[in-house]
Amino acid sequence: MENRTIATLKEYYDELQSRKLVQEKRREMLTPHRRVVMSRNKAPNNRWYYYSRNINDKDKSYLGVGNTVEINEIKELRFLDKSISLIDKNIDVVGRALNKIQRTDYESVNNMIPDTYRWADLGYGNSNSEKASEWKNKAEAIKAANGVFRPEELKVWTDDGKRVRSKSEGMIYNYLLSRGVTFVYELPMRLRGSTVFPDFTILSEIDYKTEVLIEHQGMMEFGDYRNRFADKTHRYIREGFTPGVDVFFTFDNADGGLDMRPIEDIVRNHIKAGS
Repeated sequence: MENRTIATLKEYYDELQSRKLVQEKRREMLTPHRRVVMSRNKAPNNRWYYYSRNINDKDKSYLGVGNTVEINEIKELRFLDKSISLIDKNIDVVGRALNKIQRTDYESVNNMIPDTYRWADLGYGNSNSEKASEWKNKAEAIKAANGVFRPEELKVWTDDGKRVRSKSEGMIYNYLLSRGVTFVYELPMRLRGSTVFPDFTILSEIDYKTEVLIEHQGMMEFGDYRNRFADKTHRYIREGFTPGVDVFFTFDNADGGLDMRPIEDIVRNHIKAGS
């Protein structure tokens, strides 16, 4: 969970820094108005007359009525002063939070413990764990080389700070993560000259060789979506995949919810057999 929090805080921190830079550049352009103090008086006809004066000058100069360019720039300068002040405070708060958050994942916690007491759960340091790590590294390298498919559609945060396309995919992702499953989200795969992006490509722990695919379908109420699903199923079968053996299709409920029991069965019977 803290990985997702850290990723969110980092994104917000970078956004604050970027916004501050833009606002500071604009504020520099408004520097000539820095020593102007503005006041207003209400006229009998309910219009406001604007005045400006030097900080040390008692005489006021007439600026005009309403939203003139000069009046708006004076207002904008005051706004930017306040905005940048608040941004600086938030940058300080977020920066201190990032420095203080402690990771609580298995590896991070184990590394904080003296060697004598380190826990050897989850296959820590065994050959199968090394095989899984090697597969994961290669798969992530392939994904990075191909680029992310439609990154603007990745809007749902996962527990390790990544993003997926839907709430249901996020639930599946986080479940696989919680079970210690080795997987890659949307790993590119070539099928008969074209590239597809299975939702989840998973390394089976039965032999640490077999790759199991999970494709989640979330909008089956739409005809076009059903047609694409049928085409996708046919392509997988044509390439030698067997539904229910090494490729699985999961579905949202009619109300848009997700029953996790089919995912649990896939992991129990095809990924972590006997667990």
